Amino acid sequence: RRSSPTDEPTERRVRNPMTFTNTFKRKVCRVIAALAAVACTMSLAACGADETGKIRIGTFTSVATHWLPAMMMQFQQAYPQVDFQLFNGDYHDIDTWLGAGSVDLAFTTLPARPGCSCVPLYEDALAAVLPKGHPLAAGPVCPVEELAKEPFISLLESSNHDVRRAFRALSVKPNIRFETKDDYAVIAMVRQGLGVSIMPSLLLRGNTDGVEIRPIDPPASRTIALAAASDAPGPAASRFAEFAVKWVRENT
Repeated sequence: RRSSPTDEPTERRVRNPMTFTNTFKRKVCRVIAALAAVACTMSLAACGADETGKIRIGTFTSVATHWLPAMMMQFQQAYPQVDFQLFNGDYHDIDTWLGAGSVDLAFTTLPARPGCSCVPLYEDALAAVLPKGHPLAAGPVCPVEELAKEPFISLLESSNHDVRRAFRALSVKPNIRFETKDDYAVIAMVRQGLGVSIMPSLLLRGNTDGVEIRPIDPPASRTIALAAASDAPGPAASRFAEFAVKWVRENT
């Protein structure tokens, strides 16, 4: 008799569902890749169209010296149309610039100025800075209580919150003999034997000639953060903020 279509083996009549699924997946992947490429192109075009000036960044010395040069160099390789204007100062200056809207972004420390969008970036340990041959340099760590008894060289109160918190945690008051706004002046005075100090480790990188550096006990640190002057910074500033967060995670 004449064969009927229904007499054919089942495997001939039904397409392999796994073959269909793999083919579909490959097509979807190609579509997603194409859409991602279009989105990237549009994003780059938007950044170039919207930004013809500068990203204004508030910062303090250690970030301006050890982070920002590499950050800006790498960012400008991808976005050469973006320029930068740096405002370098202490914590008080940075809070003032954020409040006035004088900067788009600022590297600061927590707690940050109220009302700012803020992303924590890095825990920066505080360390004792001692003259060469100082008795407190004989041990592996420096007790904060002992440092408080020595002639102490401090940054101005408005820009030295981190160190003062370390003393307050032990209810001790440092014997402050010298105060300055200049981070590197503190190191220079310690080098000359005028006293001791406590400073962030990031600031001390490459600046330890003529001084002894020791961890402090109990340990203390500052939290470096990136703050935006408003909830909606411009496209280029937003892009740099995302880049900066990634850069810190990959390089510290």
